[in-house]
Amino acid sequence: MSEAKVTLSPKELELVNNADWILTKNLIIQKVYDLFGQVAATYQLDVARFTEFDATPTCTISPKISKGEQYQQLPYVMLDFHVSLLNKMFLPSVVFFGGAIIVVSIWS
Repeated sequence: MSEAKVTLSPKELELVNNADWILTKNLIIQKVYDLFGQVAATYQLDVARFTEFDATPTCTISPKISKGEQYQQLPYVMLDFHVSLLNKMFLPSVVFFGGAIIVVSIWS
């Protein structure tokens, strides 16, 4: 088996050797993840406090927070929270991507 030859540019070599950069990125992602956990808890409380939902069949899927490293080659965190009410779906999603937080709400 032949040996692989990898050549890094000076900038790439600098980043590979800079643990602080990677740790800072990980810390930011963890803070956003924690924030989305708080948002999910708020969503759950909001759904629970509306008495309009008491008399109707409601199905709430537990919030899901996903994170990854490769959406358009950037890290991301995404919160999905689905509520079904009388055959209608409310699908709020919150996404942290590229340094911005994007909120998308869909009624279907």
